Amino acid sequence: MTKDTLLEHPLSHQLYSICERIDTVFMLLGDVIDTYKESPEKITKVMSDKIQLTEIVTEAYNKRYLSLKSRLIRLAIFSTLSVFLSNWVTFFIVEVPMASWFYEGFNLFTAIIDFVVPTAVMFALVSIIKPPPESNRERVLSLVYQSVYSDEKVKLHDVSMKPRSNRIFAFIMIVMYLTMMFGVLGVVGYVFYIAKLPITSVVFDTFTIALTFFAAVGIRNKSKELSVDDRTGVWEFLLDMISVPIAKVGEFLARKWKEYNIVAILFTFLIETPMIVVLDFIGNWSQYLKERRSELH
Repeated sequence: MTKDTLLEHPLSHQLYSICERIDTVFMLLGDVIDTYKESPEKITKVMSDKIQLTEIVTEAYNKRYLSLKSRLIRLAIFSTLSVFLSNWVTFFIVEVPMASWFYEGFNLFTAIIDFVVPTAVMFALVSIIKPPPESNRERVLSLVYQSVYSDEKVKLHDVSMKPRSNRIFAFIMIVMYLTMMFGVLGVVGYVFYIAKLPITSVVFDTFTIALTFFAAVGIRNKSKELSVDDRTGVWEFLLDMISVPIAKVGEFLARKWKEYNIVAILFTFLIETPMIVVLDFIGNWSQYLKERRSELH
């Protein structure tokens, strides 16, 4: 059963979370095996020694944790910067001409609101994204032990492939979901409206916020690549309740934007490509400096 098949199943969340935990365990065990690729004869000894396995798995986990933390910081910085730079392009190419068609315009205040609000929303969303807590490491080690040692307690996951059907409950969930979706979009649009932005920009910026939520949820999903705990806290639940419905709108818009809009290709060429070139140059320059530093004695 593939991941796509899992996501289509009514019990997709439960099945997918189990697969994600298994992926994390085997990813770390793969790191352990890769560590001894030059001396494979040592792998059996390492696997049979719980203390030694704990040390090497912990080392692999810490390495991936630091890499994840670094990537999240870079994603937070450049996603916020990308929203800000994209606003410059869309403001002059899309919003100003559209506003003039309806005999509306921008003053300094409305222009600042148009730039600041989407950027501030992205910054706020990504700033609260964190890597897994310290307690996650112990849970990962426990799952590794269960996968490697037969005498460890194994937690069996019973999944009923015939979910209970409750049409009333499903209807209530759909109504709540749609209410949150249109409610959040309505509040966002109203904020732009009372700020006296042109009506075309109210619509455009509301959809931009939806795209921003979609990008932020994608980054948040990346932050959970080492997590094996699918429990949801109160604040995370409230955040999901607000962000997921509007992010689905953003996902739809992003998909259609890439399919039909030639401007998306121009954005990629004008913004993303130069940024990638700059990042590659910085990375290569940093590596070059490290190599020169290593030559000093």
